[in-house]
Amino acid sequence: MAYVLARDIDCVDDAMKITEPRQGLSFAAESGLSRLMLRLAAMSNKLDGALKSGTSADAALLAALLQIAVGDIDGAKRTASLIGSDDLVRRRLAKLSFDRFGIETDILGE
Repeated sequence: MAYVLARDIDCVDDAMKITEPRQGLSFAAESGLSRLMLRLAAMSNKLDGALKSGTSADAALLAALLQIAVGDIDGAKRTASLIGSDDLVRRRLAKLSFDRFGIETDILGE
């Protein structure tokens, strides 16, 4: 999921979406998003980095996702720690997912 979102890969879109009983992201996609939050250490309410705007947070988030994609989890955590809050990571990851799949995520909802 990290690589798909960071590189805007569309060849797996059909596998990431469900249509029955309603349109949504698949269990695998939702699980992947949840695991990304865990890997970024963005579920502890400890993130308090200097990046507070969506634009700057997006750049750091994309970098962290690419680090996860290549197996550098510790580096990804350090990069994510630059972002202003766990909530900002969640909101920007939800937007990134929506931009890729065109469907709201349940796991990162408000």
